[in-house]
Amino acid sequence: MDEDALIEAAVAEVAASVTALDRRGCVGLMLYPDGESLSAVAWGLPDLEPPLGINGDTMDELGMLDGDGEAIRVLRARVADGAEWEPVERFYLALARRTHELIEQPVLVYESMLMPLEEQLARQGGRPGDTPADPLAGLDVLVSVRIDEYRVAAVWRGAEGAVEACGSVGYSDEVWSVALCTDLAADPVVLAGRLPPGAVGVVGVDGELVAANGYWICKTTLRTLRQEPEIAYRDIDGDVFQHVVPYDGVPRLWPTQARSGPRLTQWGGGTLVFEAGGWRVVITDWGPFAPAAGEVAHELGVDEATVAVRPIAGTVLGHRHGFELAAQDRV
Repeated sequence: MDEDALIEAAVAEVAASVTALDRRGCVGLMLYPDGESLSAVAWGLPDLEPPLGINGDTMDELGMLDGDGEAIRVLRARVADGAEWEPVERFYLALARRTHELIEQPVLVYESMLMPLEEQLARQGGRPGDTPADPLAGLDVLVSVRIDEYRVAAVWRGAEGAVEACGSVGYSDEVWSVALCTDLAADPVVLAGRLPPGAVGVVGVDGELVAANGYWICKTTLRTLRQEPEIAYRDIDGDVFQHVVPYDGVPRLWPTQARSGPRLTQWGGGTLVFEAGGWRVVITDWGPFAPAAGEVAHELGVDEATVAVRPIAGTVLGHRHGFELAAQDRV
């Protein structure tokens, strides 16, 4: 029996124990998972008002959801033999779904690693009187991808200008800053990242990938992320390049388009600065990439998002690489 079928069979055996609980006065259940035992403490929900959770002052512990059938014994044995965390988390979400079907009330999993409580509730019909809302409404969205009917993952620019991302917008309170590759969610794995200057696409991530506005996001084909993918990028000509270029010492670089005869004006601390004919090139062996738009915005004292940019292709030390060209008000 494959893992999905085994989980469903085990869930059916455990969910049946809900009939032994006295649920009078409850509008639903909150399950507190007992880890790898694949059983759960059931707390009665007196209401569905946010924030959802467990409160010992207002909620009662009703008993355990447990079972001892063949399927749950086999699944427990697999877990004991070293199964990963993700099937255990899927089991508890499936247990809540099956129990919900039996009692026709919301059944939620406390602190699930796969799905926030508000999303679980929405998938079971939500609060009485609730109307579905667009989770992206009011956000300055840079790039997004729909995971399924209920879940949307997105990268957006916040009110203070910081770029943020979430794997379940509108339901999860977990908001992440965005690096070159950021893990947003599991089952399926959702990855997002910032495109380095000159990149227009991503290579090395399998799934539904969207790139726009300097960022990318991907609904992958994975359930869990065992290791970060080895990512490369495409330049404007469609050629693949690596963000990191191997070098020995700080290289002396000068654009072929610029005036010849650059003069070394600053050096030291892992940094070289060359200037000639209005061109200024800074080469450093430290720190993250600095988008050209950011440099122009800094000089003009304006918001980086207002500076127009375009990608160009070239090479660095003989290696293919993308570049970003930005210009505004003669800067």
